[in-house]
Amino acid sequence: MASTAILASLDEYDVRTAAGERLEFDRGVLIPMPDNDSLHESVKAKVVGQLNRQLDDPIQAGNELTFEVSPNQVRHPDVAVLLRPPAAIAGHRLQGAPELAIEIVSPSDNASDLDEKINLYLANGARAVWVVWPGPQRIDIHQTGQPTRHYYAADTLAGEEPVPQFRLPASSLFV
Repeated sequence: MASTAILASLDEYDVRTAAGERLEFDRGVLIPMPDNDSLHESVKAKVVGQLNRQLDDPIQAGNELTFEVSPNQVRHPDVAVLLRPPAAIAGHRLQGAPELAIEIVSPSDNASDLDEKINLYLANGARAVWVVWPGPQRIDIHQTGQPTRHYYAADTLAGEEPVPQFRLPASSLFV
């Protein structure tokens, strides 16, 4: 976990995030989320836009939705894809992991924390986790029991579960 972690209850997490703080929660630890830079935000917007243009209802893609991935572990994937969106209830977190979680790596990200997130999503229902690396212009695809696959700027991401109909020239994210 990040060295700036703060101990708190889940209720305190709720109060602080309702007041606008960017936090994740892990078994009593508040984890401050850094502000995203313009590159991070640009890549996130492109991913969400392409997903929502190409995927048919009821599939939805959203950014930084709140998931109680497991009891007392709350995460906000940069992009989440829900194949069958649950009824959203104001003030409540979505339960479990999204079918597809997409994380966009920023310079402030810690490799160990990122690996922990990938494993947490996969262990709690995600069918896949995509990690977008703007610096090396690469997309890594993680699935339980499968080797990690890599797409580079010259490649077209296509045929990947849980959205095999989705196609994206990887280079379009990095311009």
